Amino acid sequence: MGRPRKNKEKTASKAKFSFIHSRKGDNNLELLINFGYSVRKYISAKIKVPKSAWNDAEQEVIKQYPNSEKINDYLQHLKSKYEGIELDLMTKGEPFTPETLEKALNDNGGRIVDYFRKKISVEIDRQLYAEDTVKHLYTLCNVLENFEKESCIFVYAACNGC
Repeated sequence: MGRPRKNKEKTASKAKFSFIHSRKGDNNLELLINFGYSVRKYISAKIKVPKSAWNDAEQEVIKQYPNSEKINDYLQHLKSKYEGIELDLMTKGEPFTPETLEKALNDNGGRIVDYFRKKISVEIDRQLYAEDTVKHLYTLCNVLENFEKESCIFVYAACNGC
């Protein structure tokens, strides 16, 4: 008769993250999140890299390409953002699916600035801060927002002529 099979519980396996060129055939890069069981999500990296400048095995732009170090840093940051969401969900005991990913992105706007603005408005409703403190917090949000815009400028500058 053979040994009885153990009843294995289905556990959430870690998603696989990789960058691919757009399925449209252009030079746009996309972050492919493979959730398993042929469930995939494609997220635009909002950057163009010629296929000749992309090292698929290393998942990075070749070093000879202009601004490759900055572009690779940006791509790594993008990938880390989604890996962080996966880890947060796993820590809470929630599965990492396209639906829970969308919910997590919508809960905090996907941006730290949106999270702070939401938090400030809650604190204002509770009347925990003085008026000057609230002004300083909003100023901080504006500084963060400007920093975010400026830090993404290199992505578009590096892609000029792609």
